[in-house]
Amino acid sequence: MIKQIQEPSAAMGGGDVIAGLAMIPAVLGAILFLIWNYRLYKNTFALGATSLSYNPGFVAASQLIPFVCFFTPYLALRQVWQATAPEREMAASGGNAHRVHVTMLLNIWWGFNVLAMLTAGAFILSGSYDGPDQSLKLIMRTFSIVSSIFGIFVIKALTRRQDARYAEAAAALG
Repeated sequence: MIKQIQEPSAAMGGGDVIAGLAMIPAVLGAILFLIWNYRLYKNTFALGATSLSYNPGFVAASQLIPFVCFFTPYLALRQVWQATAPEREMAASGGNAHRVHVTMLLNIWWGFNVLAMLTAGAFILSGSYDGPDQSLKLIMRTFSIVSSIFGIFVIKALTRRQDARYAEAAAALG
């Protein structure tokens, strides 16, 4: 019996190769986001926050745990926002970090993030990867892109906020 050998292009369509290559930046971005999230939460402890509910490792890992990924990452970033409030915001809240106003940007980003996760789950469950109805795929990608754009702004805002809080703490010490 003679086996027929297929060329790689016959086994994998051109679109599959492009989709596979497109996944590389997405996976790298997700890994970098997990690392950033871990360090952000850990740095918040270093700034003297005492009312945080999670440990940094769980915050990063919670994004990979089914169902937990729908609320824990948001709650953790919300706590970071509150715990890194500048002195003027903390004074306005009576010294209670839990009363510090959280930016609407964080809420909007998380809403789109959850919508992206839900539509991705629906897309996977539908099994219509190559079917004629690609509307679910378009909706999923749209939510994902919007979530990513808002995510960039959230990352910048939280990083700036933590840097400013660090500068305040350093100025108070010296």
